[in-house]
Amino acid sequence: MTPEEIELLRELTIVIPTYNRPYELERSIEYWRDLPVTLHILDGSEKQYFQVGVLPGLPNINYHYFKPNDGESLSLGYKNRMRFAAQLPTTRFSAMIGEDDFFVISGLCSSLKILSESERICSVNGVTVGYENLNHETKWGLRQVEKQNKSFASNSVINRLKPQQSGQTPIVYYGIFKTETWKKVFSISYRFNFNTNLIGGERLVHANALALGPLSEIKQVIWLRQFCVERVNFEAGSLDRRGEYEKYLRDSQNKSEIRDYFGLLAEAIRDGTPNWSKKKSMRLAIKVLNPGFKTSENGFKYRLRKKIAKRLVGLGSIFPPKLRLSLNRLMANKLTKSLGFVEVDQSVKPALGRQDLDTFLQRLANTEFLYDEIEIRKVNDLLLKPREELRLHANL
Repeated sequence: MTPEEIELLRELTIVIPTYNRPYELERSIEYWRDLPVTLHILDGSEKQYFQVGVLPGLPNINYHYFKPNDGESLSLGYKNRMRFAAQLPTTRFSAMIGEDDFFVISGLCSSLKILSESERICSVNGVTVGYENLNHETKWGLRQVEKQNKSFASNSVINRLKPQQSGQTPIVYYGIFKTETWKKVFSISYRFNFNTNLIGGERLVHANALALGPLSEIKQVIWLRQFCVERVNFEAGSLDRRGEYEKYLRDSQNKSEIRDYFGLLAEAIRDGTPNWSKKKSMRLAIKVLNPGFKTSENGFKYRLRKKIAKRLVGLGSIFPPKLRLSLNRLMANKLTKSLGFVEVDQSVKPALGRQDLDTFLQRLANTEFLYDEIEIRKVNDLLLKPREELRLHANL
């Protein structure tokens, strides 16, 4: 790293929310411990795994523990932690990452340089690489490259939010932000509790980030994200999340809450575009957050489209990788509409399937994306490193 890059990293705060995943957290601490960033771990686990406060010998890493209250839902615990997180950063730049995911330093530095040099750009996103770590071996692949969109950098809030209506949403949860914008995104998004509107909460974070200001998407690998993990099931209920979201919006009993929900995006729109009226902002918010698809209340049409999409992707396996990726993008926009191939299981995406590291790096070399092979290999080595060789262990 150059002296300039070190100074930029010192101006970055990273927040890591976690729940009942001590081994992944150990590996995350190992990755970040020697880097000049400020790290805040927000642990809502059933058990406290580390000493609260600055971790021993690691002045850049802070551990916060939030003991779950009796009867408190996991979703509410997470929202409370994110409200707390929105007050933490004192540096110029901020970001969030999972305990099982990694920002690559070259991507971070490129993002921070853009934010440092541009008064207009509020956040930066880039290329996502996925990994899977099973049985002491790793598999790799690209993720969601079809969502790269230049319009997110537009000065027009209408242009920035338009792709949201068709499901073309960047992963702004893990974007790199100017701190002022990052704080607003999460303080506005988690102001209210939408107990049965989980997918709506995710859509709101994405939309608020774009409403507050332009996002620059760069063709460079910024973060590595795990393909398959045991995700926390926040609430018992239907797995058909899109169907549940539309059902939630249609339910007249939710009318008051839904208006508050739309109002949060309208507030972000007015913050990013102060000359807009409340009425105009609300109209756009409703248009953006209403689903761009139609399903029955039990999600039958959604499941049917998903089944058709899987079959279409499977048929595409006879084509070369580059052609398959082009067809996937085309079919996501023309045939399966808002469901798209981005919603199909990664294992049935021939163009984006998992490969061993060397094969994946050869494929990555044939793309237009920038990346640092040494950094990716370093993470691969960390994923395969025995737990005994990590320098800080959780209190199990």
